[in-house]
Amino acid sequence: MLSFLKFISIIGLCIIISACATIRPEPCVKNGKVYGVTKGLFRGKFWNYYDAALSYTDGACWQEAELAFEQAIHLNNTDEQWTMTYGLRFINYFPHRELGIVYLFQGKFKQAIQELERSIQQQHSGRGMFYLNTARKCQALSQKNDRLKPQIVIESPEKNNCTSDYAIVITGIARDDTLIERILVNDYPLKIDDYEKEIYFEKNIHIQPGNNDIIIKAIDVFGNESAITHHIFLDIQGPALSLDSVEKTRELIHIKGTIYDTSGIASVSIYNTNKAIYHQQPEGKQFIHLDDHIPFVNQPLILTAEDMAGNQTQIPLNISQTKSSDRHSISSKIDHQILLASNFMPMPLLTSNKTTHNKSLLIELEGIKDIQTVYFDDILLKLKVSGMNAIKSVFIDHNGNRISGTSSYSKKHTIGKQYCINLNVQLIEGENRFTIKVNDDQQQTEKTVIIHKKKLEIDDVNMTIAMIPVKDKPFKPDLETLLLESFNQTKRFNIVGLGLSILLTFIQVG
Repeated sequence: MLSFLKFISIIGLCIIISACATIRPEPCVKNGKVYGVTKGLFRGKFWNYYDAALSYTDGACWQEAELAFEQAIHLNNTDEQWTMTYGLRFINYFPHRELGIVYLFQGKFKQAIQELERSIQQQHSGRGMFYLNTARKCQALSQKNDRLKPQIVIESPEKNNCTSDYAIVITGIARDDTLIERILVNDYPLKIDDYEKEIYFEKNIHIQPGNNDIIIKAIDVFGNESAITHHIFLDIQGPALSLDSVEKTRELIHIKGTIYDTSGIASVSIYNTNKAIYHQQPEGKQFIHLDDHIPFVNQPLILTAEDMAGNQTQIPLNISQTKSSDRHSISSKIDHQILLASNFMPMPLLTSNKTTHNKSLLIELEGIKDIQTVYFDDILLKLKVSGMNAIKSVFIDHNGNRISGTSSYSKKHTIGKQYCINLNVQLIEGENRFTIKVNDDQQQTEKTVIIHKKKLEIDDVNMTIAMIPVKDKPFKPDLETLLLESFNQTKRFNIVGLGLSILLTFIQVG
């Protein structure tokens, strides 16, 4: 009996000690509302203290919340998005983050930053980053030690760089003696996750043909602002090649003409079966005059010019024979034979691969039909114009808007009898109507090319299947039948044609 009473006394003492260890936090009453309450029975677990602390923060009872969060951290020290409490019950448990916010509202910025950084290390959260940046900003403002404006360094592309891409990536670093808060590229704010003294940034930008001014701004937490302007030139066309004559005199070929490009000419070469027999580097000059003699070779020659953006234009050299007595008559130098452009860009010329009715003035566009449908965002138009007389001007409109044209300067100076240029045009959805006008000393020729840009639909996808025999023997009929039946069974293909016995064409319909 005595032993039983002793056992009961020990159990009662353990219950009393346990009750003392799980004292429920005192409520905080403000404006008649009670804060510091918990969900369900308070059992002294970490989630009980966490619930009570969150309730305290709702009433701005900061000191009570601080003690409750500290007690929760003492029992469970890890911020975690899915934390198991009991059974299969999970909660979002962020005691370090919420304690940091409590410190922030009490003006304890150093402690707030420590707790919020610890929370981010354990479990990244948008709420944690927002209040961490806010705490860092508040600490910097309280110290009042800002001395300098932010500095901006662009890593790529280089300033005044010339490119042939509509889309570029601009990268750089913004630095400040306190903290960088905002970075804007052309007034577009970049996402900044973490306020730091040095922030690396990267932004994809869509640019337009011609000069593009990219403005980068950096603003620190004190509101000090710095801005720099980065210049990028988009050149979407190859150099303009204009030939006045290509003639053979004895064992030499005499070439006379002009090459022009807005971004500058990087190289000029004449190739014979992929081997350069003539090469020069104009070092970025916008135009050069050709009046050169090269060795004669009895093979097709191609003149290639490349600009500083990497665009190329090629023109075949059609060589005509010249008598020796006429050598002096063809060696006169062409002065100021320059191709200048409209205000927009010097993008002369396009046209169709079908010639016009006037046989003396031909407009050709390699690989482009008069009317066709494409699925590309832009298209490379390779133009060639040739005539019996010197060409005076070339103009092109895209849906009624002038995108290219030789300037009035060319009215006083001939362009030449052959003219080639490559133009990369960005297409709009639907109809793209290009009108090309060319005139020489005596006449004018006009040509219209229509290109429909269309989104790629599943019905537009063609699939061709070719069965090639291993040996020089025909396929057995049952093999073709088996193939047709297998496609019919899928109900995903519509058979629209059957060519030779070894060629089957299908259109995917689903």
